Amino acid sequence: MLPAYIRITSMVTCIIVMILGIVGNLMVPLVVLQGKDMKNSTNIFLVNLSIADLCVLVICTPTVLIELQAGPQVWPLGEHMCKFAPMTQLR
Repeated sequence: MLPAYIRITSMVTCIIVMILGIVGNLMVPLVVLQGKDMKNSTNIFLVNLSIADLCVLVICTPTVLIELQAGPQVWPLGEHMCKFAPMTQLR
């Protein structure tokens, strides 16, 4: 088990990254889809990237937080998440 100060620092960092990532990646599609002149192939590609980043943030960051609390030898999320989370992280 990790020391408390490392767990707390890691948790706070993960939560800050998750909040900023979700807010920032939600703003990209809103900005691109609002303006007519913003709808070009490059910006649509950026929207796709932000949606993919949102999926990774929503799926992988909570699993990291749970791992920090449970310890590295325990996986409380079940067999399906055991396979799905690493697949999502590596894509």
